[in-house]
Amino acid sequence: MRRMPIAGLMLLIAAAVAWPSDVRQIIAPMAEGITIDGALDDAIWQSAEMTEPFIYTGSHAEADIQTRVRVAFDRANLYIAVEADEPAMDAIRAPERERDHADIWQDDGVEIFLTPDLGGSRYYQLIHNVAGARYDALSGTDRLPQDWNPEPDWSVAVRRHADGWTSEIAIPFAGLGAEVPSKGDLWGLKIARSLWPRDPGGNGRFTSWSYCPGGYHDPAGWGHLYFSSTNLLGNGDFVAAATETGLPPGWRQALNWGQGGEDAGTVQQVELDGENVLLLHKREEASGSLLPRA
Repeated sequence: MRRMPIAGLMLLIAAAVAWPSDVRQIIAPMAEGITIDGALDDAIWQSAEMTEPFIYTGSHAEADIQTRVRVAFDRANLYIAVEADEPAMDAIRAPERERDHADIWQDDGVEIFLTPDLGGSRYYQLIHNVAGARYDALSGTDRLPQDWNPEPDWSVAVRRHADGWTSEIAIPFAGLGAEVPSKGDLWGLKIARSLWPRDPGGNGRFTSWSYCPGGYHDPAGWGHLYFSSTNLLGNGDFVAAATETGLPPGWRQALNWGQGGEDAGTVQQVELDGENVLLLHKREEASGSLLPRA
């Protein structure tokens, strides 16, 4: 499991340091009291970060029929909320199916891929269709699904609407054999949506949040899921004018010498090309971080 200090979380997301520029990232805030009913009316879903537009598999083109996803977690579960646009609700394919039915991937629904060990070979696949039927599997280096019976089990609730459908998913960390994530932990996440029977024989039925060049199971298609203790950082985009000290409002600086000392450098908010940016002035051998105020 990869871990990074929360102090560097926003900087990593902004710069995508050491990862390809097209890797998508999302932060899961800590939540409580989420009810799995598919309504998406819990308070956390009103403020949690939303995914970027879904794209067609093997392409960077935005899908004509869109999907929006939010994530959150508590000390027991990872939660995923899905909003799926659907202009033709009467055309969707979503029969009632027994658990782990082999044909569920041909239904209208979503597929979730998770790995607590980004860069490793093992990952979990969870599918649900619009009828609420479920499938799950564990895959390894050969990317072939193996039987997996999570305990405790994961759950999903789906609601149909006039112009789309919504779902709410709870995935227990214990069922994944994973510890409760700590602040700043990084997992691999893919979220995909299949739309049937659109575009027979073509690629228009397969969409995903992250870029998957060779299909949902492509090892190059992971998005980044970060875990945070809070949802939003105050003045996280540094839009507010700098204070008299030159710091962004709501932030403090922590600059310290490796061997002790006080005057290690300064952080200053300045304007560059019409945008507020941070300028770090530090003395030789100094290290520093910009931290949100508690």
